[in-house]
Amino acid sequence: MRENTAYLYGQLTRDPICYKNPSTQELLSGQITIKTARRTNATGELFVKGRLRIDFITIYSRNEKLIREQFMSLRQGDIVLVKGSLSTQETEKKFICKKCGHEMIKHEAVVIYIDPLHIKKFASGLSTEEGLKEIENNIEISNEIMITGTLCREPAYYKENNIRNCQFQIAANRKRRIIEDGPEKRTDFPWIKTFGDMAEEISGVLHQGSVISICGGVETRSFERKIICENCGEEFERKEYATEIVPYFIDYVDNCDIPVKHEDDFVDSENESYINSEEMDLDKKNNSNDYDESYDDYGDDYDDYYDSYEDDGYDESFQ
Repeated sequence: MRENTAYLYGQLTRDPICYKNPSTQELLSGQITIKTARRTNATGELFVKGRLRIDFITIYSRNEKLIREQFMSLRQGDIVLVKGSLSTQETEKKFICKKCGHEMIKHEAVVIYIDPLHIKKFASGLSTEEGLKEIENNIEISNEIMITGTLCREPAYYKENNIRNCQFQIAANRKRRIIEDGPEKRTDFPWIKTFGDMAEEISGVLHQGSVISICGGVETRSFERKIICENCGEEFERKEYATEIVPYFIDYVDNCDIPVKHEDDFVDSENESYINSEEMDLDKKNNSNDYDESYDDYGDDYDDYYDSYEDDGYDESFQ
């Protein structure tokens, strides 16, 4: 079972960045960053609910034909629809000490991006305010990913600022072949981050080797990484970006410790699946007009990652 498809509807935060071979002028890679919108929760019908989140997602390709035909005509402020796959690439990151100039290299770093199948422009040169209104009006398609994978490490459950968190990494076998990656690259390794009741539940259900299917959104955030120079011992900070998947729903496919059903569980005659009465009450609450944000269980501190963006979300790792 393989699935890895993302749909994004958003606004370009800057003009595309394309790299060429200086000798042949062949296009080597193209990169755009788009601003998307999503919400923190979803109903059983998959209508998004909850607080508004803004994410800056990197679209990156090494397909020369696609770059030439679909990247190079785009400009800052354009509204685009992107269909693609979430991809991960192992790389090296360089850190330079601000005091002594010593260069350090972090091996086995991972960059995460969307490798596009198709990009279609819907509007040109919108202002920031116009763009935000446009993507909010289309929030149901602005940021969505469906992916299936196997946990490749144990889930880590913890509380931070009184918010329940559980994060883990999955190995997602590719359904789509990306020629530029070579035949040996067949698996991607994204991180998954969950909150609240979902975080607490999956910490007891999932383990290394569990197979799951996710419907959710792509989250991006920036943070300051503290680094100690291995040469002079000076401590300094560098802004970095993290990209994760935040699920709306997780289906337990195989090798999961699913709790035994209780007598107050019942069968939904329409789809013959077991639904817990407590989950139904929560779903009714989410479907009401008076949405209670306490059900997000995110807390105000969760806003920090996107409120801190003062730039356009461009990640220099792709250079």
